Amino acid sequence: MNGEKSIEISCYISSKNTTAENLLSYTIKHRQEESFNCMLDMNYDEDNSRVANLNSQKCLIIIRKFCITVIKNI
Repeated sequence: MNGEKSIEISCYISSKNTTAENLLSYTIKHRQEESFNCMLDMNYDEDNSRVANLNSQKCLIIIRKFCITVIKNI
């Protein structure tokens, strides 16, 4: 905002015996996955999918993820 720098502090509780850098990478990966899942739900209404067959569900998930990946890389 207006070229001003800001500081954001996040606090986490974890049972992992690791470094702050590793925890940061876990957090970034988790946020990316959540963002991707949010896109799936917003674009394909995935949470309300009524496909009952487990194999069909898996195929649709692959197709939807592929489509989002292609669109993001255009």
